[in-house]
Amino acid sequence: MYYVLFVLHDISKIKDLLHAWEEAGVKGATVLFSTGLGRIRQNFGLMEDFPLFPTMSDLMEHVEEMDLSRTLFTVVENETIVEKLLHHTQKVVGD
Repeated sequence: MYYVLFVLHDISKIKDLLHAWEEAGVKGATVLFSTGLGRIRQNFGLMEDFPLFPTMSDLMEHVEEMDLSRTLFTVVENETIVEKLLHHTQKVVGD
């Protein structure tokens, strides 16, 4: 078994990337909103007006305002699928 993790910065490509992963043999994947140290340092990842105890609607409102990356991860059965996954991912996002 192989664990594959990918951080996608251009979120406009998420649907194409997930479709490509399915074509490569991925049966399921988890997608998370994520941000990195650079964005946090630039105050894009943390907002001053974000409530201390946010409600779900607060979270969704702020998620739409932020330019967040997506972190995708999956587990695949063998190295052949990993190679296909790499090839299909590069077709969508480049080298």
